[in-house]
Amino acid sequence: MTKIRLGYLRKLIREELRVAASVNSSGINGAGKGLYADEDLEAGTVIFKWNPRVDGEYSPEYPNCLSSKESEEFKELASWDGHTWSLAGDGGAYFNHSKEPNVVVDKSDGNRPAKRKRIAARNIHQGEELTMDYSEIGLDSPC
Repeated sequence: MTKIRLGYLRKLIREELRVAASVNSSGINGAGKGLYADEDLEAGTVIFKWNPRVDGEYSPEYPNCLSSKESEEFKELASWDGHTWSLAGDGGAYFNHSKEPNVVVDKSDGNRPAKRKRIAARNIHQGEELTMDYSEIGLDSPC
C-alpha cells in the first residue's frame, strides 16, 4: 500500500466535511473527543459528502511504515477494530453516537449507507456537538 501524506489527507478531510467544525472534548459520557459546529447550521444542510479518495482500510502493520509522528497522527485520525485500521475522512472518528442525533443519513441519494451524505436533522447551533445514530451507517450502537 502507498504511504499517505498526512497534509494531503487533512485537505481531503476538509473536502468531505462540508461545514466549519472542530474537534474538542466531548460532553457525551465516556466519548473522549467530539466534533462541534463552528457555525449555525440550518436543517437539511449537508454536513458530510463521501470522498472515496479518503475513506479506506489499512493493514495492522500500516502505522509501522510511518515515521513516529505520522504514525501517531494516523492513529489519532483512524479507528482500530482489532483487525484493521479504518480511516473515515468525515471526522467520523469524532462523530459520537446519540439515540437523538442532530446529523442523519440522507436516504434520498440511493447510495449504500456508508456512502450517503450526512445532513443536519434540525437546526444546529454554533458550539453544539454533532452526533449520529451509528445504526444508520451499519455500525453497532454503543448503548
